[in-house]
Amino acid sequence: MNQFCDYQAYQLSIHPIIRQIVYRMYFDKILISTEPTAKGKKEIDIYNINYSVKRIDKRPLNKLDDDIWLRALLCEKEQKITIKFHFRWEDDNINNDEIYNYLRNFYSADIKSKHEPTQQCNAVRAEVISRLLTKFLYPYFERYVRKDVTENAEKKIISHCGRKFKEMLSAAPYTKQSGDDVIYDIKVMSLIPYDGDKIICVIVDKNGELLERKFYNYLLINKQRSPVEFLNKQ
Repeated sequence: MNQFCDYQAYQLSIHPIIRQIVYRMYFDKILISTEPTAKGKKEIDIYNINYSVKRIDKRPLNKLDDDIWLRALLCEKEQKITIKFHFRWEDDNINNDEIYNYLRNFYSADIKSKHEPTQQCNAVRAEVISRLLTKFLYPYFERYVRKDVTENAEKKIISHCGRKFKEMLSAAPYTKQSGDDVIYDIKVMSLIPYDGDKIICVIVDKNGELLERKFYNYLLINKQRSPVEFLNKQ
């Protein structure tokens, strides 16, 4: 019977309509919670930039900000927090699962029937639905959602940073207005590309003396490389 239920559950799990319906419900209902590890409790204090992701409690994934999600992934990679995907109902009680109940109503015969053969068939179908979700679709969708949400968040942040940087570079130079006798401390910023995707940013005064410099190793990051690492190393 176990092999039969697993086989039926697998067959349902690859049905495109079932996958589409379950994914929509999963994405709308899934919640995110985080807990700090021993390392995270020690290193992430109230002054740490990652404090906002130290303890996230039942936050809907579809309402999670992109930068918060990427920073949570970064902390998870550094073993400072753990990320848990869960629903608002109890995970260990399948009867409270809203997605399970929704599918069971369609897949079962007359649920209220007292006819013994019908009840037995419905029990098997309920077990198939339970395995469909817990053994096949939920684990797959968690991996898929992690990848999909991460890729979308990375694209949005890269696009936002690109627009902001373009605005900074496109700023017109200052021109002295008539009657303006104020002496300004003129500084010049220059960006020097080197070694592929790296850039040196230097600031000099009006006499050419170096005031400040900073290395940006990932400013020209390739779109196929992960901005999670980029955010950490800047």
